[in-house]
Amino acid sequence: MAVGEQIPGTAIWSLVSGNDLDADRINLLFAPWGWDHYDDFEATAAGVLSWDGDAYWFEDDGALTGDPDAAAGAQIGVFGIEPWRSSRDKFNVWITDLEPETPVQWVNQEDPPFDLPDLAVVTLAHHAVAEDPNLISVAGLEVHFVGPDPPERPLVGTPFANAMVVVPGTYPAVGLRAVPQRIPPRLE
Repeated sequence: MAVGEQIPGTAIWSLVSGNDLDADRINLLFAPWGWDHYDDFEATAAGVLSWDGDAYWFEDDGALTGDPDAAAGAQIGVFGIEPWRSSRDKFNVWITDLEPETPVQWVNQEDPPFDLPDLAVVTLAHHAVAEDPNLISVAGLEVHFVGPDPPERPLVGTPFANAMVVVPGTYPAVGLRAVPQRIPPRLE
């Protein structure tokens, strides 16, 4: 599928090229919470991937920018680092405009409102501390990968943890550092 192509009958669009629903892959889905503008959420989700191995640039206030000359720094997203970089063919990466009622609603929910196999939903929660000042980035319970051995795919239940990543409104680049720690790899 091409970037921006919609899965028919769903509120899910391809965030990267090469998604294949018929392939045995992890379906990684980014969902918004609390964004004033959907375009900002979409740009942040795409930036945090580093799908092509590129860093994402941020300004002094932590806002993402596409202009390296205006940037105060850069970070590498999850697919710019190993083991994810050499394992991109094991993932489909999607985006949705459906939003949970609370930032953590889909973290421990076994059946979020999406019908994709081997699904890991990452809610990028912007301004989440306005709802709860104690919120931190978190992944679902009892399905964490703890290394250094390769992860084993559970035979029953939810095979991958959903996650909620706090993206601060005042310095969003800080919250994005948590994404590689929250996305569960399946590198068999």
